[in-house]
Amino acid sequence: MEEEEDTSTPGIFTSQMILQISSVSLLAFHKVSSDALMGTFLSLPRSQPTSVDTVTTTARRGGITIGANGGFGLSTHHIGLIFLAEAVFRVAIQPTCIPFVINRLGALRAYRLVLSIYPAAYLFTPFLPRLLPRILGLAVLVVDLWVKVALSSVGYVCSAVL
Repeated sequence: MEEEEDTSTPGIFTSQMILQISSVSLLAFHKVSSDALMGTFLSLPRSQPTSVDTVTTTARRGGITIGANGGFGLSTHHIGLIFLAEAVFRVAIQPTCIPFVINRLGALRAYRLVLSIYPAAYLFTPFLPRLLPRILGLAVLVVDLWVKVALSSVGYVCSAVL
């Protein structure tokens, strides 16, 4: 007598599980790629404003100039301090602010909010050296990094809850 396979229990890879794996993968891709590029971005020299002739010449050659080239031109010491501030902020908010936000909004609504804000936060960063003076730009950059840290922390915790 052969045993019949029980088909009443769902498989491991349900459509919900596949969606969850996909969204966590995209969240991790954004975070890891940003972290990998941030040190280079901070160390690149500030670019000088380009003239209209340079932009026109670049456009004719097929290149795209959107005004986001160049970085902050910081030394490794200053870059290390910025990353230290980011790490201290992450340690400070993980046990305090993250549970408060998730309890207040709920895991699913907080996760949706993170996934909708996260891409916009990355689009803003490359333009900081051109939009703001150096000191103000660095202050806004640190706040920008802190926002990304908070978003990724909420996203990963909500993902684990879901």
